[in-house]
Amino acid sequence: RMYRFLKYAASILLVLSPVLAVLVFSDLSWTFSKPDEAILKISIKHSGKREVECDDLAMIQEEAEAYRKMLKESHQARMKLKKLGKCSRARHVVYALLLIDWKTALAHNFQPGGINKDSASFVYAKVPVTPGIHKIEFMMNDSGEADVFDYTLKEEASFSSGRIRVIGLDESNKRLFIR
Repeated sequence: RMYRFLKYAASILLVLSPVLAVLVFSDLSWTFSKPDEAILKISIKHSGKREVECDDLAMIQEEAEAYRKMLKESHQARMKLKKLGKCSRARHVVYALLLIDWKTALAHNFQPGGINKDSASFVYAKVPVTPGIHKIEFMMNDSGEADVFDYTLKEEASFSSGRIRVIGLDESNKRLFIR
C-alpha cells in the first residue's frame, strides 16, 4: 500500500515538474541587448528600380497593331515576339545610409536577390544606440544615381535601455518611418 502511494506521488511530481519550471523561470526578464544600450533595427524589403527600363506591354501593343494591319491587308500575318523578354530584369542595388547624431552608423549596398538579380533587396541591420534622444537621418537610394536619395527620414527619436526601435518603409505611401 505504501509502495503504491509513493509510485503515484513520484509520477505526479514528474508530470508537474515542467509546469513548476515554467512558473519559476517565466518571471525572469530577457533583453536582446546589453542593459545599458538600445537597438535601432532597420528592416526593409524593397525592389530597386530596373537597370534598363523596358516596357513589354507597349511592345506587345505595337506588335498587335502591326498584326491587325497585316491581317487586314493580306489576310495572313505572323506576330514577331522574339524581342519580347529580351530586356534585362536586373535591378539596382539599394544603398542605405544611416547617420546618428551626424555620425555615420551604416553605409552599405544591399544587393538584389534572385539568380538574375531581379528580386527585392533585403535591407536589414541592427545598430546599438546609447539611451537618450538622438537625431536620426536615414537615406535610401534605389535608382543607382550617385548622391541622390529616393527616400529620406530625418527625425529626433528617444531611445530607452533594452528597447528596440525599427526603421521601415511604407511602400504604398513611399515614405520611411520609425517605430
